[in-house]
Amino acid sequence: MARRRLHMRKTRQVLRLAMKERLPQRVIARSLKVGRQTVSDYLQRARVAGISRWEDVKDLTEEELEGLLFPSSQGSSGPNKRQHAKVDVLIIDDFLIEEAGIKDVRQLFEIIDERAERGGIIMASQIPVGKWHERMAEPTVADAILDRLIHNAYRIELKGESMRKKQQIKIPEMVK
Repeated sequence: MARRRLHMRKTRQVLRLAMKERLPQRVIARSLKVGRQTVSDYLQRARVAGISRWEDVKDLTEEELEGLLFPSSQGSSGPNKRQHAKVDVLIIDDFLIEEAGIKDVRQLFEIIDERAERGGIIMASQIPVGKWHERMAEPTVADAILDRLIHNAYRIELKGESMRKKQQIKIPEMVK
């Protein structure tokens, strides 16, 4: 509990120094004795949560701020996130076959954000990459997800007839 309070206090300080004092990220990191990636992560989480001004933060309780910036710590996706962090390569098949709601998009962001620098992710989808953004309910989070996925990605796009269609076995109709 005390560790969580310290974590949220540092988060609030990062946001204050960046949004109110307008200090560069490297200066914030040095003054708070945290890594530059941590500062960048907190600011990215704030952007994803729609927080762009210090006035949006200053009156929030620790619990409210934590709920906005770290939604998975409030819900049930924590164990899943830990499981996803353990595998060498995460494979997501049939990506966005259905439109993703706000909760789904936020959970996906948490998973991809955790995995982005630790291990591989393979996405397989029948939906063209150019249409992924519009199939996610929260545009800002969709931007963050696609930035992490596509930035260092190798894209393989298949063309032509589906192998399933080509190999379809014709079943004779029943004679009555």
